Amino acid sequence: MKFPRLAALLVCVALLGACASNESGGPEGAPTDVPHGGTDPMIPRWQPRPGLRWQYQLQPSADSEDGFVAGIDLTRRTLCRNPPDSIGEICATAIGFDLWTDSQRPNAQAVAAVHRLPAPAEADGHAHAICYFSGGSLEDWRPDAPDFLRWSREHPEANLLGGPVSSYPNERWLNIKPGRGRLEFLADIMEKRMRLCRQAGFDAVDPDWADGWLHNDENRLPTLTAADQLAYNRMLAALAHRNGLAIALKNDTVQAAELAADYDLAIIESCQWNGADIQPCAPLVGDATTPGFVQLNKPVLHVEYLNSDEDPPAHNPNGTPAAVCAAARADPAAAHFSTIVKQSSSTLRNLPYTIC
Repeated sequence: MKFPRLAALLVCVALLGACASNESGGPEGAPTDVPHGGTDPMIPRWQPRPGLRWQYQLQPSADSEDGFVAGIDLTRRTLCRNPPDSIGEICATAIGFDLWTDSQRPNAQAVAAVHRLPAPAEADGHAHAICYFSGGSLEDWRPDAPDFLRWSREHPEANLLGGPVSSYPNERWLNIKPGRGRLEFLADIMEKRMRLCRQAGFDAVDPDWADGWLHNDENRLPTLTAADQLAYNRMLAALAHRNGLAIALKNDTVQAAELAADYDLAIIESCQWNGADIQPCAPLVGDATTPGFVQLNKPVLHVEYLNSDEDPPAHNPNGTPAAVCAAARADPAAAHFSTIVKQSSSTLRNLPYTIC
């Protein structure tokens, strides 16, 4: 590997009592397998700034015309768009896309093309690439999926894999509770992914499904607690930083103010439409006692969808991209975010795409 592995620190007390969150049904021994390496100040990383504009494309396009690189649309006509209120052209200077091209090869070609895109001085003079992978689920089509399955077979007592993720039958929730070697395994495999991101040239990572504790109704796992999720998400942040990568907190906005100091930016989906109960917008701002991302001058990249993938399917009550953008501007919290509008979370193609 390109980066030396640092010794993991076993700091259960600092991780909000994660040591006490074993499953019921018998002792597991002292669950001191919570790897939490600190930030290495000698490894520089991208420091995203407020006002960052973005595009999000997780599904590659078959288009091969000039400006499409490994299926990622980097054409000016897509990245630079006029918002519905016609305040002038706005260009995305952060582009989030998958770690793997065709789910198999690290996407270095697209990253290099992103870095060649012009950007204003406040964006460090070039656009930035954000590396998407799942941090909280097993996707069975990924090249390292056999590693998850092998470890699970070899450690059946660890109960690593939960039920399917809602609307995504090829994904299974990961058990992020400490004990039985789970977190040691997950730290190792997530750091391997981050190293692939770094080697491909990405500037930041976007580990999805960092909110399994909010899905206990479907994950078929021993109940994941707030402390379990805080510990796991802080572990992910530490792994990213020691590999020279910025990291985005994906959703889990209920804990956003508690995690804002550990993360460099946030990516939030549908906090206005269907997030009132599970992904509210306001914690990303914070309050007088617990500052959030906005108060710490860290960008929040916000995407609202026109259609929901939940069961039953539904349409955004705001109706049109223009109305969604207007609602974001009027929201005391979302007004601080960099908002885009996409079709749905299961159709994250290059277009349709509206920048607010």
